[in-house]
Amino acid sequence: MDECIASAMGQPAGSLRIAASSLYATTDLPDLLAAYRAQEPRMSFDLTVFDNMSDVAASEFDVCFSTERRLRDSSLVCRPLAQTRDVIVASPDYLARCPAPCTPGELASHDVLVASDAPSRYWEFRDTHGTQRVIVQPIMNIQSPQVVKRAVQAGLGIARLSRSFVRNELANGSLRALLDDAT
Repeated sequence: MDECIASAMGQPAGSLRIAASSLYATTDLPDLLAAYRAQEPRMSFDLTVFDNMSDVAASEFDVCFSTERRLRDSSLVCRPLAQTRDVIVASPDYLARCPAPCTPGELASHDVLVASDAPSRYWEFRDTHGTQRVIVQPIMNIQSPQVVKRAVQAGLGIARLSRSFVRNELANGSLRALLDDAT
């Protein structure tokens, strides 16, 4: 009855089935949902968090938030909603052993950690000269961004992570930003 009245009044009501990557769910999604709920107070959320997009069955959700740059399932419709800013990070311990790279090309001589299931990949950098694609050969592929962050903090290597995901660690000094002018 409440849903019928809300529908007649033009107010959405009900439950929105959401799937979100663990990275997005632990950083920006709570703010987005709070803002949406403030506008649509009759909506509720059924949230499923995943580490790997292959774990998501499209038919089970109304909307899916993913940080992947390309969809693996061509039956899905993808729309960019927000631009996240990445940052290259390393721990002070790692930087004490290995000098920080001054250019993106110097990453080839560093231990790189990647939050992906791909065996190798490239990172793109934009600066005043345009876009530069740097091939990285990771020493470790980890599907979970949380585990990548923890491995970087332990001094295992350098990673590219969402700035909002490592905001606190950058502020407290447990991670340091590298190549800031080229990301």
